[in-house]
Amino acid sequence: MRAGTGKARPRTSQPACRPARHYCRMQEHEDTLEVECKFTLDIPENAVVRKLADFFQPDYIFVKWPPCVNFDLYLDTPGRDLLRTNSPLRLRRWGSPFKHKALISSNFKYPPEIRQGLRRRELKTLLSERESQMACGGEIIGDSITHAAKFLEEAGVACPRFTPQALITTYCSLYVLREPSETGTARRGKESDLLLLSFEHCTVQACPGGDYRRLVRNGMIDYRPGAFGNEFAEAELEIVAPPPAFDLGEELYARAFAELEREGAVAVSAGQVPPRSVVCLGRGVPAASCGQGRYEVSSCVLWTSPTR
Repeated sequence: MRAGTGKARPRTSQPACRPARHYCRMQEHEDTLEVECKFTLDIPENAVVRKLADFFQPDYIFVKWPPCVNFDLYLDTPGRDLLRTNSPLRLRRWGSPFKHKALISSNFKYPPEIRQGLRRRELKTLLSERESQMACGGEIIGDSITHAAKFLEEAGVACPRFTPQALITTYCSLYVLREPSETGTARRGKESDLLLLSFEHCTVQACPGGDYRRLVRNGMIDYRPGAFGNEFAEAELEIVAPPPAFDLGEELYARAFAELEREGAVAVSAGQVPPRSVVCLGRGVPAASCGQGRYEVSSCVLWTSPTR
């Protein structure tokens, strides 16, 4: 959910655990509530969209967006302390055939509450390429990374230093739910968005150390056949309604969630699947208390299925 978007304002930053010596102006900061569920159905994408479209007709219409690609760098401490608490920190670059975002989004998500999917506080700060390179080198740049550092410090991790631990390339097919206009077609403009339905194919790789400049600039890494890697596919339903329409978005989301749950598409029991962060960063991370239960159930609605 993208309600409660923070106002754009300049931000400052400084290196972690070192005296202030240079400051970088942040471009924008948002503090929002994210509401989403991830699910899978044993039917093709078009059949899923048709099923949900029929469920909402004639009051609401899905609009298909152009496909896009997300390039995500997951940052963490060497001990993967953010992973252990299910509070991911990532740098994201986004692009589609019709649009490319020049700035990089730095996102930090607090541990979730499990209630009809996943609900959590999310902070986003837009960074320049240079600022993102500094963040990959362990600098505390912007509000999102600052919050992640303070979160770990309050948990007893002294002077956390974040570096890239995994990268995920995600190919997305997107549909947004809107009310129809007087002509019968969907209303125009992002202010009309209510729900976002996405189908994602994710390729996960372990991050190499060292050349963060190259990694941030063009996403290139040296391929290592023996390094950790994984592929998986998932679908996601998320509230994207603006604040004035949040109540309507939440009502529609609850109806859709109940329908997906009735179809058996949403995982609800502990230990069925690992959260995405475990899929990203590999095995060998012990369970930890988080949210409303042990680590395995803190993302109980994240139902990922391997790509065959």
